[in-house]
Amino acid sequence: MIKQKIQKIMCCCGNGVGTSLIMQMTVEEALDKLGVTHIEVIFLHQVSVQKL
Repeated sequence: MIKQKIQKIMCCCGNGVGTSLIMQMTVEEALDKLGVTHIEVIFLHQVSVQKL
């Protein structure tokens, strides 16, 4: 069995009112409180083909 570690978390929302950015900030805060490091959190606006 191969275990893969999470490297990125992508937050997205289709409404275009900033929800994905708020989600990104909330996820980053939660990861920080849990002491989790080395995970990139991005919101949909930042996603490009090269990053995926």
